[in-house]
Amino acid sequence: MGSNFFKHRLSDLLSSAGITVNGSAPWDITVHDDRFYRCVLSGSHLGAGESYMDGWWDAPAFDEFFYRTLKAWHSNIEDNRAALSLTYDERFHRMWRYYLLSAAGSFRARHVQLWQLLYSKNGIEEEFRVPR
Repeated sequence: MGSNFFKHRLSDLLSSAGITVNGSAPWDITVHDDRFYRCVLSGSHLGAGESYMDGWWDAPAFDEFFYRTLKAWHSNIEDNRAALSLTYDERFHRMWRYYLLSAAGSFRARHVQLWQLLYSKNGIEEEFRVPR
């Protein structure tokens, strides 16, 4: 699969949350490196975090970005609940629903802080620029 497959697939997934790649809304993401698409689709949350730290993407309003992605994830699960019930029981569904909506609500209410820490054994001798 070529890089265009990953780019189009992730763009489609994000569009279901009202997020546009390289769009102008504050919750839209700006992609600086096309390796981002494959990294996120193959590495999920870890891929998204690692590619962010590598400066491959950014979003001006992380709170709204995460709110929108969590709400879309919840909608997708609800839309496919019948098929998922063949594998997952009601208790799992309730816990997953609680997690997604609680996290979305926390981002919407701005009760979630985004912290980025850099640890260095011997200090940083050269200038260090964060991706944002």
